[in-house]
Amino acid sequence: MKTASLLAGAFLALASTAALAQPGPGSPETRQFGDFQVRCFQVQGGSPCDMFEQVRNKETGQPLINFSIAFLPSNNRYVMVLGVPLGVALEKGVVIQTNAFQTPVMKFRRCDRAGCYVEAAVEKPLIDAFAKSSGEAKLRISADGEDKPREFPLSFNGFSAAHEAMVESNRSRSKPAAASATP
Repeated sequence: MKTASLLAGAFLALASTAALAQPGPGSPETRQFGDFQVRCFQVQGGSPCDMFEQVRNKETGQPLINFSIAFLPSNNRYVMVLGVPLGVALEKGVVIQTNAFQTPVMKFRRCDRAGCYVEAAVEKPLIDAFAKSSGEAKLRISADGEDKPREFPLSFNGFSAAHEAMVESNRSRSKPAAASATP
């Protein structure tokens, strides 16, 4: 039950940051680390910063993959959201293959008109495995009606530096909120 409430809170935090990610007056403060951005939003509590990578179709410029990891300092936990286009075989999930690591099959949690999403609390060993990876990786997804998975590029260039900056930003931004909550 505790894990379910942690996930619910984390998804709400990420959903609120995703909503704020649209261009406009609420745009996030961003810093670039290789192929990752650390985005910090003007939100209270939760996880105001995430590390984000977007892979676009080279021909059309349309987004193909959205990859986000956030750190929740209050629980010392991570949440990952991986978005892919519609038309995937939901039951087959997705796998990330790096030069140093392969994830287990990650199941899709939901879809909307923009795509399908893996949303999960992830443990520190997965983050550490990603941090040891470098360069290009592959995201394997099966399309509906196809037996052979398709591979999409994903880069881990800048992952470690973005991870360190995101964790530090979330820890430093959560301190004032925690201090003001103390009577």
